[in-house]
Order: sequence, then structure tokens, then C-alpha cells
Amino acid sequence: MVFVGPVWDEIDYRGMLQKRDVMKKGCILLIFLFASWSIMAEVITLIDGNADLVEIAGPQNFSQNQTQSDDQIFVFQEREDFVLGQDLNVDTTATGTFNSANEPGVIAAGTEVDVFLIHMDPFVALTHNNAGSIVFSNPIIGLITTAASLNNTDAVIGDPASIYDAPAPGFRGIFDGGGINDTLTVSADRFVLDLDTLGTANGNNAEQIRVITVANSVPEPSMYFLLVCLSLLFYRKLRNAKTPFCTAVRK
Repeated sequence: MVFVGPVWDEIDYRGMLQKRDVMKKGCILLIFLFASWSIMAEVITLIDGNADLVEIAGPQNFSQNQTQSDDQIFVFQEREDFVLGQDLNVDTTATGTFNSANEPGVIAAGTEVDVFLIHMDPFVALTHNNAGSIVFSNPIIGLITTAASLNNTDAVIGDPASIYDAPAPGFRGIFDGGGINDTLTVSADRFVLDLDTLGTANGNNAEQIRVITVANSVPEPSMYFLLVCLSLLFYRKLRNAKTPFCTAVRK
């Protein structure tokens, strides 16, 4: 007596291909979302001219002769998604090129902003201009460029953990010396700030600019939540696929 068992000699790859297709599309979607989040989370992009623009983390000491370089311009984010508790006076609200305070204005209380400090403090008097550009992820709505305005806003929108002070002669803002050798350009769309500065005339004082932009439009927690939800949806779709990875066909 010979027993002949079932013959499993054909494999149906339809299910495996279906699930692979679902996984492929899901992975592409998640990669796209992560890439988009990374782009939106990038608050500034630094473009060097003949100076090296360097983004630094805090807290910092921005007092005279503390954070120094002859060929670097430091960029520091003082506030992120900060809601103004009072009206904020700024020296400049204009676009275009200028070498002095231009169209002073007021940013209303309740506005949500990001705040950046641009800091230059050479060891010695410079004989060449330092230049570069900063591309912000949100529009520039105000610049603070004089010592008086910087001093008045340190406690309001400055970094609470950093140190600020006014140098003895009072020169702190980029335009305090008359701005003869210093030029700022705000692009028409307000996303780009070009700076061309000689630094301090005598090498003894820091020069600073405070930049106020609209707050980042996509908060990180919201993006994380969205990515988690989409990941769970993708996982559920994969588990509920009706066709198994492969089906053995009995003959």
C-alpha cells in the first residue's frame, strides 16, 4: 500500500507582492514626511561671504571681549515660538538696503515670534569687511540695530540664561557708529538678511543686530504627533491586508 500525500508544488506570490507594495508606499510616505519636517524645522540657513557665519548654542556671554573672532559672525537663537507680552519697539521694519535705522515700528503684544542675535566682536580693528547672508524660515518683521534698543530689549526678548552688557562707550548696535561701513539688506520677501560690515572701528566693542521673525509655523510636537499617527495607520493597513505573504496551492 502506497500513501500519497498532498502535493504543495505551487507558490502564489500575489500576496507577498501586495504587501511589499504596501510597505514600499508606506516607507516612501514616511521618508517624505521626515524630510519635510527636517526642512521646516531648519530655522535658518547660513551662507558665508568672506566671513564665516557660525550658529552657536546658548547660553552665551555677549559682553565685550568675551565671544570673539576676527573672521566669524555668530548667530544665536534667543527665543523660539515666544509670545510677546507687550508691544515691542524695533528700529527697522523696512525691506531694501540701508546703513541706519529705517522705518521704526512696533510689533504688537501677543505676536508669536522667533528672535535671533547676530554678534560680531573682533580682537583687533578690521581692515576688511565681513559679509554673509542668513536665510530665515519665516519672514523678518523687525530689526534692532542700536545700543539703546538692544539694552531695552535684553530682558524682554533676550535669552534669560545669557549675559549681555553695554560697552563703556555705548557702541553696541551695528549702526551706533553712524553705519558708514555697515550695510544691511532685507530681501523683498523678508526671508533673507544680507550683512556687510567692517565690524568695530577700533576692535574694542562688539556689534550686534537683533532679528525678529514670525514664529516657526509648524511646532515640532505637532509634527511628531502626525508622524506617529501615520505610522500607526500604515502598520494597521499592513496587518489587515487580506492576502497572506504567500499561499501554497494544494494539488
